[in-house]
Amino acid sequence: MKRLIIFLLCLMLISASTVALSDTEKNEIANQQSKSLTKKNTADAQTDEKDVIIIGGGKYIFNETETGLIFIGPENDNIKNLIIRGGLFCNGNFYSIVEIQEEACQGLKKLTSVTIDKTVKRIGKEAFKDCKALKKITVECTKLGSIGEEAFKNINKKATFIIVTEKQKVFEKYKKMLLAAGAPKKAKFKSRTYIIV
Repeated sequence: MKRLIIFLLCLMLISASTVALSDTEKNEIANQQSKSLTKKNTADAQTDEKDVIIIGGGKYIFNETETGLIFIGPENDNIKNLIIRGGLFCNGNFYSIVEIQEEACQGLKKLTSVTIDKTVKRIGKEAFKDCKALKKITVECTKLGSIGEEAFKNINKKATFIIVTEKQKVFEKYKKMLLAAGAPKKAKFKSRTYIIV
């Protein structure tokens, strides 16, 4: 039964496609997650494969404390263009993506671009460390509160960060956070006011 539930969830698309689960199915998944998640540090949670939800090529787990999802890595480690965007509709609640887990994409050799959804509030430490081909990072976040240490250390030296915002203060804040998280000193930072979907 559990395998069937996960299979059905795998059919979702990244463009905010939704899947409706019964109360019983939703509670079963949530109860499994609550055993491994803590309120203080969800990034350190140990996750069993049976708890993982696949959405648009990305692997996610529930963060019940925020009614959100945590991105824990791509389904395929050979991915080149990664889009962390979308969500899951369960039992009357929409679970948006609120966090990128620590080391989620660390060392992915073929990753060249990543887009981070507007709903993401935290990027874990070393999330994209050693992704040496990573050249384009689009940050759509509107309430990005923290970026962990070395999250962007050792990515491509000529990387370009595109920060989607209309506010110069937000642009400068995010730029400072990205540099502190290991973004290359020679990286380019650009501002954009629209989201490409």
